[in-house]
Amino acid sequence: MKIPPSLTRLLPAALVLAVFCGCGTHPAPRTGADIPGYREMIEDVKDVDARCLRGRLIMLDPGHGGFFRGAVGPNGLDEADVNLGVALYLRGLLEWAGARVVMTRTADQDFLAGTDSTLAADLAFRVSLMDSLQPDVFLSLHHNSNPAYDPIVNETQTYYPLGDPGPSRQLARAIHRHLALNLQITPARILPGNFHVLRNATVPAVLGEPAMLSNPVMAGRLSLAASQRLEAEAYFLGLVDYFRQGAPGWAKTCGDTVAWPADAAEMAMSWVFTPDRRLAPGDTASAAVPGPDPLSFTLRFNGEPQPIQIASDGRTVIWSPPFRGAYGLVEIQGRNLAGHATPVDRTWILPRRPVPPTIHLVCESGPDPALLVTWSHPGHTAAGGELLAPGGRVIPLGEAPEGGRQLLVNVQMANALPDPGTGWRWRAPTGEILPVQPTDCDTLQEPWRIARLEGLPIAAPQRMTKPRYLDLATRTAAPPLPWPFVAIPRSGGSMEIPGVRPIVLPEDPAILPVNSSGERVLAAQAIAPGAWGRTVLLDPRGGGIEDDGTGPLGTRGADLNLEVARLTAEILQGAGVRALVTRAAGRTPADPDKVLQARREHADLFLAIGRAAARDSVQVRHYPGSRTGAAWARAAAEALTAARVAADSCRTGPGADYLLRHTHCPALVAELPPPATHADELRETDPYRQRCEAYALALGVLAVLDPSGTAFPRVDLERILDACGLPVAQPTPDPLIWDGNFTVQLPGPAGPPAADAVSSYRMLLPAAGDHHLLAAVRPGQKRTTTWHLERTGETWNARSPGSAR
Repeated sequence: MKIPPSLTRLLPAALVLAVFCGCGTHPAPRTGADIPGYREMIEDVKDVDARCLRGRLIMLDPGHGGFFRGAVGPNGLDEADVNLGVALYLRGLLEWAGARVVMTRTADQDFLAGTDSTLAADLAFRVSLMDSLQPDVFLSLHHNSNPAYDPIVNETQTYYPLGDPGPSRQLARAIHRHLALNLQITPARILPGNFHVLRNATVPAVLGEPAMLSNPVMAGRLSLAASQRLEAEAYFLGLVDYFRQGAPGWAKTCGDTVAWPADAAEMAMSWVFTPDRRLAPGDTASAAVPGPDPLSFTLRFNGEPQPIQIASDGRTVIWSPPFRGAYGLVEIQGRNLAGHATPVDRTWILPRRPVPPTIHLVCESGPDPALLVTWSHPGHTAAGGELLAPGGRVIPLGEAPEGGRQLLVNVQMANALPDPGTGWRWRAPTGEILPVQPTDCDTLQEPWRIARLEGLPIAAPQRMTKPRYLDLATRTAAPPLPWPFVAIPRSGGSMEIPGVRPIVLPEDPAILPVNSSGERVLAAQAIAPGAWGRTVLLDPRGGGIEDDGTGPLGTRGADLNLEVARLTAEILQGAGVRALVTRAAGRTPADPDKVLQARREHADLFLAIGRAAARDSVQVRHYPGSRTGAAWARAAAEALTAARVAADSCRTGPGADYLLRHTHCPALVAELPPPATHADELRETDPYRQRCEAYALALGVLAVLDPSGTAFPRVDLERILDACGLPVAQPTPDPLIWDGNFTVQLPGPAGPPAADAVSSYRMLLPAAGDHHLLAAVRPGQKRTTTWHLERTGETWNARSPGSAR
């Protein structure tokens, strides 16, 4: 197209105007001189009274180094080099003030061992050094970047350990105040963090991210020695501020573990508040240290608040355990008059006497009655001894299985065993005889028999859900038993356990094979061996007043997220996963609380479910640099695309979400399409669509937990039904169950008034192996129709349905 001469004359002016005004979403770029940060020191270090630093032991941790370069600026500047430069300047300042300084590294090096070349191993070394030296404070020096490498973004961030309301947060406040004042970067925030070195810190700890190297101006300035020194001086002033208000602690005469005296009816423990953990009482620098605030003293025993006595000196705390033989963890904390908290002092109380077991009579009569012996004391190693039964019978006990506290003992008695609640005693390996606890003793009556369930990867047996027994004749249920023992009814039937394919039970348990210990063995097959017993935390975004988007008909994205999370949890539980949801309807925990919950529950994976900003957009984000997160994102995106939840494709990539950066385990954020239009809203509220989304997300989880590291095997239910010609109505009037653990929903005859009909979505089911069961269960009737499905290559065949009455 030819441009008119009149417009040609205006083009230079238009270009100049565009340069100065900017376009799009970013502000107009400024020159380097206009951007704040590392200009000049506002405060003068020479005028500071730093006597409070004398004698302190301070550990500096220059982040990264060696193989791990950290962030890289546009000019090629490595974060590892900047971190070390700042740390060396700061060490000089601290030693000049009389502090003792230990650095995790003083050169460009990492801490990789020959057997472990992961970042986790490098970080674990730094934590172990901190734990062994127990410095007054631990300071980890870093510099940030953003995943999108946006050259405009810049921020000062100071992190303290998530969940620590005491000295770490106060240290962070003191340091951050001087970083914000002297660097002049905005925004500047203090944040709770869950980085490895923070969540494992055993002393007051802070991790600093004063600037972003992805900002080219910051990268240019931080390559200069003057900027590194300026940052070190700001850190130095923050440490002076912190120690000037005192670093109180506790002195105690006992160690970290206390045992009950053998002849003591009661035990008293005491702690003395020390105004400063490091300085001696006669030190002149300690004269102005604030004294204790007795009203702030708190003591907890096994998490429960306890009454305490405070001596007349206002410093000594006296406490007695609530009952003889009590055992557990004692935690004490307090503050000085300036508000500075002591670190939590922890003491374990252990009983000196042996702890007797609990016995369960698991078979009252028959040729081989047995006892289930359980040790319930936390941390107690179940070791040998003998059970003394009423009537003089002596039953020797062997070692409990490694990592467990249950022991099945075959008694081989001709007569019925006595009542376990009367007269039983235990002779400890030391020779001491103690009564066996008579409580919690269950008796299994005929026709039940006990068997050990084998064939499962027992990673966390205490998390197992009680089996469901489908005795179709009597509808009876077995009494609960500690894992891995299960009760077998004489009437046969079948048994269902989350994560295990349905088990057909023999009518006569005596035909079960017996292992070397004389125990009956019932074989089990896990649906997903790599996922069995693992913990996954699901986080439906929004809740409360946070809607995560609202459709034109009033449907909230938060409610859609909750329903998909609930269905995903149900599917994962069917695969043997311990799946938890962060919230219920109407509740919105803060992101730091979710991170704490993941840590408290020892989650293996964290999945956040939300709504994308644009319609027909599905995207999955992971932590930058996480290999597991990237593999999980690819698996989830592929499953969402195969289920046709994503219109064309699903985008994957790194994200800067707080939850991605701070969960201790691999984390993912999956954003599903929002209810933007009437048609979108009707589509996203359809139950079949929601279950398709949930199955796709669950398959992504199973894929990343699968030991093979590939996509978890799956199958399209509708394709199987068509290929096998199964007489299942559309929609079916009865519930369909896949492999005894997964509820199946078929699409209705008509979809919502949208461009894509509901039948275009595909329900993908977990299908590891070539043999599967599909059952139609009619509620309220004692009849179950089961199809036995077999796969040969890509071909599926269904054996004639069988009926069990």
